[in-house]
Amino acid sequence: MSYSDPLAPPAQLFTTWVNPTERPVHLDLHVGSSVTNKSGRVRYTVPTRGEATIPSEFDLGIQDVRNGEVVGGLGPMLIRKDNPAVVAGALDANRSRAKEAALEAEQALMAQRAAESAVLAAVAKGEEAKAALRATQDIVTGVPEKKAK
Repeated sequence: MSYSDPLAPPAQLFTTWVNPTERPVHLDLHVGSSVTNKSGRVRYTVPTRGEATIPSEFDLGIQDVRNGEVVGGLGPMLIRKDNPAVVAGALDANRSRAKEAALEAEQALMAQRAAESAVLAAVAKGEEAKAALRATQDIVTGVPEKKAK
């Protein structure tokens, strides 16, 4: 029979975080102030394309996950090794750039269609002007209008 001391501090759990970005990620996490640490913060660094093991008590501060999607936190770009979550669209730079590119393409297509419509309207006005000019010339020269069949 094993005996565990109920007053002993629980074993500390750790989470491994992976940094997929091209820059190191620095996390300044609040641990509480003390005589030796007046700011109450400890800095953890996840190296470029590397990983770091950080106490699990900071998981919610590093990433706020709701419905399996990262919606905030100090390190939304990090990937939790044991339980990866999807980064929300507003926080995902790649998805944001793709959305902006799609919006720009749609705007360009709309501008192209507007230009095509303007060209077609100008051609129609040109045809009307030609018809009016012919009618005026026929009146001036005295040539009767041709009747439509």
